[in-house]
Amino acid sequence: MALKLYDVILGPVTASSKAQMLNQKLRKLMVYVHPDATKTQIKEAVQKLFNVQVTKVNTLMTGDKSRRIGQRLVVRSGRKKAIISLKQSAQADSLFGQVGTSEVVMPEVVSSSNNHGQ
Repeated sequence: MALKLYDVILGPVTASSKAQMLNQKLRKLMVYVHPDATKTQIKEAVQKLFNVQVTKVNTLMTGDKSRRIGQRLVVRSGRKKAIISLKQSAQADSLFGQVGTSEVVMPEVVSSSNNHGQ
């Protein structure tokens, strides 16, 4: 399956304290990625979207999570995360500043099919 550049990275992981520790101390960025994305696709997407140099990419799959709502058992499928090591640069510092304050600003993709008849 050929993934497009904007389909590879789904969003930042900002909720966990481990992600914040990785951002601040170890110069690593943790993001959710498409389950079919490879390490090379993730590396190319981060380099092109954020204009930073990537030194290493580690990936991990989280397991399915289930919870009970009344009598029903609801299962959320697992996700794929990537831990991305960045080379030290001014662009990387500004990216870490965005992650530390709120969230990484993901570049928007403009699609002509989303105009809904306007």
